[in-house]
Amino acid sequence: MTRYDAAMILPKPIALFAACFAMLAAGCTAPPPAAKSVAKTEADGTETKLYEQLRGGVFNIESALDAFTKARDELKAVRPKLNANASAAADDLIDMLNSAASLAADDAAEPTLAAAKTNYAEEDERRLGLVAKLNDALKELSDAPAVLQDIRDAAPAVNAEPVASALGEAEEALHEAITALGGTVDE
Repeated sequence: MTRYDAAMILPKPIALFAACFAMLAAGCTAPPPAAKSVAKTEADGTETKLYEQLRGGVFNIESALDAFTKARDELKAVRPKLNANASAAADDLIDMLNSAASLAADDAAEPTLAAAKTNYAEEDERRLGLVAKLNDALKELSDAPAVLQDIRDAAPAVNAEPVASALGEAEEALHEAITALGGTVDE
């Protein structure tokens, strides 16, 4: 082996080591994201959050509407067994259910992400309006337990438990809808 050959062998491992070290060091850090993409991500997150709130709220509103229907159907089924006083109380309760269901159903159309992105302010106003209407629906139902008790007192032989259960489901779904919409339940 000549001196020239030895000189050529030694630099190759050092050069190879230096090249590997440079590649490792370059791969350890990522370039910072551009400000524009961060702003877009934040905007998309806000719009997506609004969409998810509306979607969760509408889902729970639909559950409440199903429970209202169930309660009305149960009342109509026992109505022939009720005396005049209990029948009048059942009519009052049906009116409460109809009013609360009307408030809950108003403007509860299925949301779209596209609408949240293109009409953010309008969709957020819709969300706030739904929270207010759902709180009003809960107020409409505030006398429902007392009216149901009047039915039980006037017609003790009638099983009012299915109606009470459906009312409980409706109230719970309204509470969950308000929470999903980012609102608070009025006390």
